[in-house]
Amino acid sequence: MVTKLLRSAVANAKNNFSLDADHLFIKSISADMGQMLKRYFPRARGSAFVIRRKMAHVNLVLEERKKGAGKKKFNLFKTEAKTAKSDQNIDQQEETNIKSQSDTPKKRDLFRSDEQVKMNKIQNKRRMFNRKAGE
Repeated sequence: MVTKLLRSAVANAKNNFSLDADHLFIKSISADMGQMLKRYFPRARGSAFVIRRKMAHVNLVLEERKKGAGKKKFNLFKTEAKTAKSDQNIDQQEETNIKSQSDTPKKRDLFRSDEQVKMNKIQNKRRMFNRKAGE
């Protein structure tokens, strides 16, 4: 559907505004909400289910540029080197996080008293023999 819209916009620009099709570029493209068709589908006990058939308005703006004018040159080799360095930094940070987490004991293990451990066992027994536990 979008390619059909693009071909139509290029043809309109060429026919109506006498622009060169080779110099046209997409300046902006957006999809906005269109009207909604409401239909009803019968359901149980005489009720109805609303079916909303949504439509969209696609806005396409073309711009004519001369070849080479306003064209940005990207150096792919520099960006690849930067991403490789950043990946190495991320890997090193993850390794240090894993080491630091394995060295420190969990907070809940430090602060449990004997009474809390005993009550936890009793609660687990109640859950196991509860008829509404699900298992």
